Amino acid sequence: GMRVLLDGVFHSPGLEFFAFQDAVQKGPDSDYWDWFLIEGYPVQTEYPINYRAWGHLREMPNFNLDNPEVVEYLQDVLVYWVREMDIDGWRLDTVDKLSNTFLREARRRLRAVKHDCVLAGELWYDARPWLQGDTLDTVMNYPFCRALTAFFAEKEIAPSAFSQRLGWVRGRYRYQAWQGLWNLLSSHDIRRFFSAAEESIERTKLAVLFQFTYPGTPFLFAGDELGMTGHSLDCRYGLYWDEDRQQRDLLAFYRMAGRLHQENPALRHGDFREILISDERGLYGFARRFRDAEIQVIFNVGPTEQFVDVPEGSTDLLKGTIISGVEVALQPDSAIVLHHRVGP
Repeated sequence: GMRVLLDGVFHSPGLEFFAFQDAVQKGPDSDYWDWFLIEGYPVQTEYPINYRAWGHLREMPNFNLDNPEVVEYLQDVLVYWVREMDIDGWRLDTVDKLSNTFLREARRRLRAVKHDCVLAGELWYDARPWLQGDTLDTVMNYPFCRALTAFFAEKEIAPSAFSQRLGWVRGRYRYQAWQGLWNLLSSHDIRRFFSAAEESIERTKLAVLFQFTYPGTPFLFAGDELGMTGHSLDCRYGLYWDEDRQQRDLLAFYRMAGRLHQENPALRHGDFREILISDERGLYGFARRFRDAEIQVIFNVGPTEQFVDVPEGSTDLLKGTIISGVEVALQPDSAIVLHHRVGP
């Protein structure tokens, strides 16, 4: 059941890219001179450089994306890996550097080769222009990441503010769009969640549980499941292969959360509604309903034990037990996931 997507950086190649090297060596006589935004000759590849580059990094000369030859070359690359290597899609880095015209054409060509080819993008802000059904299928949901970091890891916002931040996304995107967003806790561009949570296993587990029960696609940055830490670019270190360095309890929790997501259709296809928001008590809860099943997920992020009302006869999916009453106690930094049957 595994699918493979490649991560593509199409706004900038590297210094050793054949076309850029040809332009450096031949200057304006190069067939590839206009593939880049070069501002003088000879080309200076040491600082101060005389060509446009991503983040002014000399190693990343910018493509001239207004050049039809460049556009056609990049489109061919996208299609090649799907057609010849049978990959299942692309995640496009800094996708806002590519025009919507480029993305529409990429989508058309890729779907002609593989009808369910995925085209996803990296965006850090409101992605509505890219989620209208004619360019990208989804984006990395950084607003989700920031909300969970502030709520669970840093404990900087109350449940009502948490609700507002998540509602900001749901209110702006079409239902079909926000149901498929890539919900991340960490990435290679930000500090790892475990570091943001001050290496608290319990706070991290709460965020993971939310990630796997909230609408959208749980998106893992390799190593988060092992409790890897890292700030800035330190987050890009290699995986902890030594089990003595791994947070095995956290890894087991990730596996459990994955099974929970996979075994309960309501967590993949169900609707969403908030059922409990209390700043005073530190409680936040929501429900997902699909056909005759409803799952309620309630979090206590406050400092004291709280009692919450629950449907009688519900199954506690984390413990595998039946709730005998209509009220349960939630300890600080804990959560409960309840399953019960509902009528039509």
